[in-house]
Amino acid sequence: MKERRTRKRYQAIFDILDDDSSGSIDAEELRESSEVLGISLDHIADDMSESDSLSFEEFFQIVNKIFADERQESAAQSRAMKEGYLYILYERLRRKDGSFTLGCFRKTLAAIGLSLGN
Repeated sequence: MKERRTRKRYQAIFDILDDDSSGSIDAEELRESSEVLGISLDHIADDMSESDSLSFEEFFQIVNKIFADERQESAAQSRAMKEGYLYILYERLRRKDGSFTLGCFRKTLAAIGLSLGN
């Protein structure tokens, strides 16, 4: 379901970029996609000859991979930030003997949007 919505969005972008309605995007049209998508595809356009073009399926695979890589990187950064935040809070809240109360731990988790459950 989610991939179908994603495909529809990319198809709409593809159709806008396909200035000559040829059903494919040439290097110049691909360069213009950078402005629409907010990502640079110039490196791909630079590798294309004048007769090369991308079908929707090729365009979808390229753009989807770029955004998937960015999402993974963003998720990893988010996890690292949460772990760092947890450690800092632990260091601030732990007792001098090194112990940490369950209540303090729950508050720490809640501060970063997590919970232990019941």
